[in-house]
Amino acid sequence: MPRSLPGLALAVLLASAPVPAAAELWAGAAAGGGWDSNVNLGVSGTTNVPAGFGFAEAHGGAGLGLGEWGELSLELAWDSTHYFDLGDLDLHRPSAIAAFAVDLGPSLRLRLTGEGGLRIAADPDRRGWDASAGLHLRYRPHRRLGLRAAAVGTRREARDPSYSGDSLRLKGGAEVRFGEDTWLSGGYQVDLGDATVSTAASTGTGSGGAGRGQGRMTASYGVALVSERVTAAVHAVTGSLTVPLGAGFAVELAAAHSWIRARTMTGQATSATGSILWSY
Repeated sequence: MPRSLPGLALAVLLASAPVPAAAELWAGAAAGGGWDSNVNLGVSGTTNVPAGFGFAEAHGGAGLGLGEWGELSLELAWDSTHYFDLGDLDLHRPSAIAAFAVDLGPSLRLRLTGEGGLRIAADPDRRGWDASAGLHLRYRPHRRLGLRAAAVGTRREARDPSYSGDSLRLKGGAEVRFGEDTWLSGGYQVDLGDATVSTAASTGTGSGGAGRGQGRMTASYGVALVSERVTAAVHAVTGSLTVPLGAGFAVELAAAHSWIRARTMTGQATSATGSILWSY
């Protein structure tokens, strides 16, 4: 289910910086943990499967200012998520992001992005890759207020087609700065297209899979999940609070509530995370 990522908070902290006139280097990292009320989005008629998880992220990049033409940048990142009681869902994702940003006015910035990553999952049938292209707008009518909107199209490929598909994410939000660098953010997003859900779940003692394709069952630590690819709209509202600690460190508290709408199913879930961020 969607949840606020540590990289988003780091992007917020950097967003107020002026466009560099020359090459610029940056780096950052984050680590924390969280809780999902239902990893299968609580699809009607299934067993709720809550789960705790830990995550870590590191990234580094370089930007080159092109004067009035804008800015080019390249960033490399590594994200890892570990579910304490659902080991099959563990995921490591190295990725690269290329971007072009240009100011359309004194308060409006356009950013075009292309991203690709490998999905190194504990479950071999979830392993694969993803690629996306996005358009992002940031409007800052006041130095303490920012408004954002974005559209991102994504393609995911995995060994098992239950975990593959295409989707379009539309999102918008606002961020308010208190004091020097304390940020309060909120937003809404919807993912349209293919989604992987668990249409049946039960407790059990088995492990591994039962064949390939739609409806494949996996089990981990006594919880059996039957995953299936469906065409759906997955909505989410998100919120986060980022507070600086000094020396480049900050703490972030975030929460999200998600709900799914598909032809034959509805469901919802909630997540909460806490993390320590560092940026340079």
